[in-house]
Amino acid sequence: MRGLDVTLTPFLLMDIPPQNPEGQPAFPWRGRIASGSDGNAAAADDVAAFLGAAARDDFRLDGDRVV
Repeated sequence: MRGLDVTLTPFLLMDIPPQNPEGQPAFPWRGRIASGSDGNAAAADDVAAFLGAAARDDFRLDGDRVV
């Protein structure tokens, strides 16, 4: 490998059209996924639960894209 580290920073962007049935404000709504845990071990457990069984070998480079 290239010796690079990766940091996953989940970020949500939802397209909410005007006059939606929920009455939410129109585009865009943005939010971050945050851990409700204090401390690194508990936060690591939250990330592991979010990623499930995904592992580094489940992904590969296809040109400049990760697939």
